[in-house]
Amino acid sequence: MKETRRIEWIDVLKGLGIFLVVYGHITQPRSIYIYSFHVPLFFFISGYLFQMPSGQRVVDFVLKKVKNLVIPYFLFSIITVLLRVVSLYLENDHDWLESLKNIYLVFLGNAQNGGNDAVWFLTCLFITNLFFYFYLKIAHKRWHVITFLFFMLLFSYIDSILLISRSIYLPWKVDVSLMAIFFFGSGYLFRPYIDIMFGVTHNKYAVCLLITLLFVMNWYSARLNIFVSGIEHVKFVSAIYGNFLLFFISAFTGIATFVLISKVITSRVVRYFGYNSLTVLGFHKIIIFFIGKFICPNKILMISNLVTTFATFLFLIPIIFIFNKYIFDYLRNDRKIPNSVRSNI
Repeated sequence: MKETRRIEWIDVLKGLGIFLVVYGHITQPRSIYIYSFHVPLFFFISGYLFQMPSGQRVVDFVLKKVKNLVIPYFLFSIITVLLRVVSLYLENDHDWLESLKNIYLVFLGNAQNGGNDAVWFLTCLFITNLFFYFYLKIAHKRWHVITFLFFMLLFSYIDSILLISRSIYLPWKVDVSLMAIFFFGSGYLFRPYIDIMFGVTHNKYAVCLLITLLFVMNWYSARLNIFVSGIEHVKFVSAIYGNFLLFFISAFTGIATFVLISKVITSRVVRYFGYNSLTVLGFHKIIIFFIGKFICPNKILMISNLVTTFATFLFLIPIIFIFNKYIFDYLRNDRKIPNSVRSNI
């Protein structure tokens, strides 16, 4: 029973997180609050779910991650390119040919990925999984992992000075994975202590107080980061973090806030979208594009960010059904802990 409960709160957490992702991609200007932690949240979840496979060959592990992350990445990206080409062609826009040529960006893992700039997360998570897996092959003690994570932070900082500052980015977000590994590894290390740390969930007054405290810390540290560093907002995909200390405070307080919320609420709808967060990630930018272009070209619906967000999730339901039935059945692993745990979002 305990294991089932754990997987339920993880699905709730992913559902809340993917809602923030979609809403954050609709809001203009970008939300300082959401962008302070929503990407670290998903790397934290992935690390929490990661388990070092016992007796599995290296090639089998890599192929499993290719199936769960790389294949969906190419699938979402190529579908996006083709839909954009068809849309431009039907409008007699001659840029359709140029858009078709940009399909090579998909293979480079460019930030735009052929027009679907949300799926960068999948290639970055793939690289992060490989880095973490190969390190755990040679290091078995907890303090080894902690040391490794801080070295990754150091490399991330050096990369920001040598490459990012010159707008030089590595393919498949290898550079961004240096920071992603820190949150991934944190989720992995915190797994044995999550239930202990958030054991106040039976006391509703303590829960409300703690959620409020964490939210306030997250909100003010995120805004202080913007004030101190001068950036517009944290942009994880471009390795723009602002002040490192304030970034980590806002990221971890945001993660803790939503971990706590996910442990005290139950919602079948939230769990449904959390379970299908991979499909939501891959298609929500396409839905948002078509809502703005065809359904409400006069921006009537776009007046409300929340209305657009809920409309996006509504349109995603048949897509989720189709992909679950015909595409993802053979990709999706059994959702059981600890024998067969998914590490993709």
